[in-house]
Amino acid sequence: MFPRQLIVTLLAMVFVAPTAHAQIGAAAGIAEYMNPYFLRRDLKLITEIFELDEGQQAVFEAFYFEYEDSHEQGRTTTTDSFENLQARVKEGMGEEELLREVFRPFREQADRWHDNRDLLLASLRSVLNGDQLARWDEMMRSLRLEKELGRCNVMSGESVNLRRVLRTTEIPQDAQLIAEPALVAWELAIDEALLAREQPARKAQQAIMNAMTESELKDAYDPVIDLLELDAKIRDLQEAHRGLITTAFGAWGPTFEQAALAAAYPQIYGRKNAVERIFDAALERTDLDEDTTIRVTELDTEFRDQIALKRAAWREALVTYEQEDKIARAMRSRDRERATATELNQNPIRMAASEVEYTSREFAGKLLEILGRTKFSQLPGASRYLPRPARDSVGSKDDPKSAQRRKILESGKNNLSPKLSGGKGKRGGKQQ
Repeated sequence: MFPRQLIVTLLAMVFVAPTAHAQIGAAAGIAEYMNPYFLRRDLKLITEIFELDEGQQAVFEAFYFEYEDSHEQGRTTTTDSFENLQARVKEGMGEEELLREVFRPFREQADRWHDNRDLLLASLRSVLNGDQLARWDEMMRSLRLEKELGRCNVMSGESVNLRRVLRTTEIPQDAQLIAEPALVAWELAIDEALLAREQPARKAQQAIMNAMTESELKDAYDPVIDLLELDAKIRDLQEAHRGLITTAFGAWGPTFEQAALAAAYPQIYGRKNAVERIFDAALERTDLDEDTTIRVTELDTEFRDQIALKRAAWREALVTYEQEDKIARAMRSRDRERATATELNQNPIRMAASEVEYTSREFAGKLLEILGRTKFSQLPGASRYLPRPARDSVGSKDDPKSAQRRKILESGKNNLSPKLSGGKGKRGGKQQ
């Protein structure tokens, strides 16, 4: 049986403290190499994409089970290499030696993982007929969108599959046909980016593995930065094409965009926050007089407009600063390894996220003023927004913490450019 807990225990020692090691481990693909690239559920996906008949399907399934057995043997070989590490760790194995012993078998497993995947694709090609082979490139593009895009999940909004998003909506078929050219353009652009990313990503992962195996931790950070740049290119394409597809849908554009944003940025658009649900409950009350209902409705409209703007600003901060933020973190960790220093200023992403909460609290306070304490407290989840004894209002502009945060936001100093102190790496320790 696969000794998962043993690997978790060992990797936790490497990747939990300090955080920098976790960033390297993720970039090296540690977790994904312990699972097969193709899963059993992908048999149906491949059958549908390549339109396999029953005979072809039976032959390919035989190839798949050989692939599955080969992966399991490789994974067993990898996990067996950890059997003696626990005792050695207890004896006081140093961190560098532990890194070397952990990463060496993973590097070998990574090579097997890629070889097995390529062999299965070659086997798939061998069972196709002439017509299917003529459509190989088109079919592989569909397969890459289903398999590769999901692996690109470093940057927010990077891995969203807009075809899959469309299937979750109720947009009518005639509207989908009108937007089809824009969707095909997205597919081609993303597929080109995925192909351009594949080999550099593999080389970067190998460089990380080599650096960790040779206990040269400081040399593993520049490949991490290279991977971030590749991921950012895909995320930027997603942003651009989502807008083009939304426009192509015409009247159905807002429906598509809302679903696409929720899939791309679930932390921002995935669900309503507590105050939005409180407003929903307030509007459903039947015991409010006409004047109060009008005031609550008007406040609700104002709140929805403001929260939409704040969420858009949060997303814009992610698009603008997330790559820089992750690079700065990698550089800061790298510079610690090189006995230099990197300092970060205020983080615009966290500040923009906080503004959503501050705005929500501010409008919860306004709703409290309209309804009164008794009726407000009866709304689901509203008790947390009742004022503390020392405050006159909840989330108001006079709230000291809110005022301090707003002052920082308005100061114009929210940049992520680190102040470097002698860091010399592949990029000379400089940031734009």
